[in-house]
Amino acid sequence: MARKRPQYLRQAILLLSALAAVSAANAATVVGKVKPELGSISVNGPAAGGPGVYLFHFELSRPGTGYFTILAQQTFNLFDASDGSWFGGNDIPYEPIWFFNTPTSSASVLFKLPRPYVNEYSGIIEKGFFSGTGSTLAFDFAGDRKVEYSISAQFLAPIPEPASWAMMIAGMFGVAGVLRASRTRKYRTLRTI
Repeated sequence: MARKRPQYLRQAILLLSALAAVSAANAATVVGKVKPELGSISVNGPAAGGPGVYLFHFELSRPGTGYFTILAQQTFNLFDASDGSWFGGNDIPYEPIWFFNTPTSSASVLFKLPRPYVNEYSGIIEKGFFSGTGSTLAFDFAGDRKVEYSISAQFLAPIPEPASWAMMIAGMFGVAGVLRASRTRKYRTLRTI
């Protein structure tokens, strides 16, 4: 006789499937076809949005070698800690790069776009944030046949704040306590019978 799944397990499965559907809806894809010039292509892809974890995936119609980079920018401002007056800042590129030295026709990479930050050191306060601006795929091929490509970026999860981590850990301890109490109650009931 098959065991019946508890109600909470059914609810958890429904919640996870709903989250997967929302995650799939947060995907951006760029598709195209290009003829290599002198055996090389360079195409632009989607950008990462706000802070969080992203899955970037590309597929090519034939294998090649090259690199994939995610284009992002770090913007920061510097303040004097004594009076809070602004005295500088800059925008600098934040561009991680992945090299593919063996012939590759598809790959996936995880990318984490950090959340805003504040640092203080030697009387200077630095406030900054990161923003995604795009992605680039540059590959070399043998021959000059057209290459079909697809580059997608899917938002997986936001970066939790420290308070969110604390609430999640407290919730896990609460669930563990309830489960332990229910087991203890069952054990006492069995011993008294």
